[in-house]
Amino acid sequence: MPLIGLLCGSFRSESANQAVLNLIATNALKDSTYSTREICGLATLPTFRPEQVDSPPEVVADFRRQIDGVDGVIIAAPEYAAGLAGSTKNALDWLVGSSTLYRKPVAALSAGTTGGHHALHDLVHTLSWQGAWTFAVLGIAAPLPKMTNGAITHDATANEVASLTTKLVRAIREPGPSRRSALNSVVSTYGIDIERFGEVN
Repeated sequence: MPLIGLLCGSFRSESANQAVLNLIATNALKDSTYSTREICGLATLPTFRPEQVDSPPEVVADFRRQIDGVDGVIIAAPEYAAGLAGSTKNALDWLVGSSTLYRKPVAALSAGTTGGHHALHDLVHTLSWQGAWTFAVLGIAAPLPKMTNGAITHDATANEVASLTTKLVRAIREPGPSRRSALNSVVSTYGIDIERFGEVN
């Protein structure tokens, strides 16, 4: 059974991005095809320093171990000022030198007023330049009306979230030529050449 790490880039209380990840975790309890684990510590990561890549602070080393310990990752990243939230980019920068995300199956989502188009663009590019395989992307616009008491209750949105998770789980469980096609269907949308990934199987 694939273990999916859930990483939230928002620290806001009642975060819509966290609400989406909570829904995925809840769905996992009802679904025998995958399980989830929260990836913690993003809020305590120091500002990225390239000279510490090979001998990082323990909080960074622990962050890397958490991602190493899962089969795939779903990243929920808020959009700020027409771009990826700085805290999320900082966390991903700490992973560059360690190859933690290299050939790791990933799904990216952003819940926010306009659906996080710019955040998703930045996120998919950053992940791809680290060699991660982004198999699914989801933008959720105007999430607050789709929530009740901090939880996603909008049926269409819940179905989209379930579809995102299914795509990631399928990519993990079914290695082979279909992976390359699934990856290309995502990254080509963001102007990324599938050839940069080399062999995808």
